[in-house]
Amino acid sequence: MIFLRMPPEALRDRASRPSDDVWSFGVLGWEAMSEGGAPYPGLPAKELLSHLESGQRLVFSEKTCPVELSDLLSSCWREVRRCFLRKC
Repeated sequence: MIFLRMPPEALRDRASRPSDDVWSFGVLGWEAMSEGGAPYPGLPAKELLSHLESGQRLVFSEKTCPVELSDLLSSCWREVRRCFLRKC
């Protein structure tokens, strides 16, 4: 489901921006490193926006993802994305 890869503002505004690709890349990386797992397992779709707006993010397993890679991918939901939105 495509909405599982969308950032909170895209879900809220129902509009996409180029910076959404940074967020989506982080989710895609999580899917790859979780061996094809579905993002936000067990979370009902109607609760996704409030989940993300409360600051919750996907968590990488140390068993399947090296810390350096999980740090890089997690930055897609933090610093890298903020910089992209500001056009650093």
